[in-house]
Amino acid sequence: MPFMALIDLADPCLFGNDAAEDEEEEVFLAHALERVELSRFASPNEKICIVRAYKGEGKSALLRFARHKITSTETVPLIVATTAAAIAPTLSTSDFHQWVRHWKAAIVGRFAAEIGAQIGFAWKDDSMSLVEEAEKAGLRSRSLVGSVLHRLKPAISVGPAEITPSDRARGTANAEAVVQRWAQGRQPIWLFLDDIDQNFEDTGEARAKVAAAFVASRELLRAIPELRIRAAIRPNVWTTLKLRF
Repeated sequence: MPFMALIDLADPCLFGNDAAEDEEEEVFLAHALERVELSRFASPNEKICIVRAYKGEGKSALLRFARHKITSTETVPLIVATTAAAIAPTLSTSDFHQWVRHWKAAIVGRFAAEIGAQIGFAWKDDSMSLVEEAEKAGLRSRSLVGSVLHRLKPAISVGPAEITPSDRARGTANAEAVVQRWAQGRQPIWLFLDDIDQNFEDTGEARAKVAAAFVASRELLRAIPELRIRAAIRPNVWTTLKLRF
């Protein structure tokens, strides 16, 4: 009788992770089943798609599978995949419009950093701004020139005026225009935003924070036609926001 190894059904690694985002890529793709709905969700023809499902029903899996489908094309597009907690503004207010402004700055700032990380040696103003954003975000090491300038404190004299290190951060406020110019005429750039309602509580501040993320996304889609957004939210939170806004 041939030897047969016993399977330990109590092995925690046997059935993989409960959370799709924690699973190894090879294991995840081996078990993921592509449905017809994925084609529309991953299509660049749809500027924004929001998946609504409760915790554990596959929101993160859908986002991850869609990213894989998009990156499997011959020309790999620029994709920013993150959680809302990673880029959410740090505010303590229920001022909706303030949340919108800060969400827009956070999103385009992250794109600027990702683009800057892919740029080689930057000669043009826009390229240098994007590279600086990547350096500040830690997505690329600081160049020799950037390191020298960063260490020239408190300021660099330019005639009667002075340029301080904080002045160099002004590119963040102008990041939307810079990303807009960079993306013009290119293939779509993608934002995958997961857990946008993480730890949501039905308070004025929390409602303003989550709702503003969607409004900011809509405004950016109008400003940057090449942008595509995919996000996930629980249906009860979505209903709460629809009733309040």
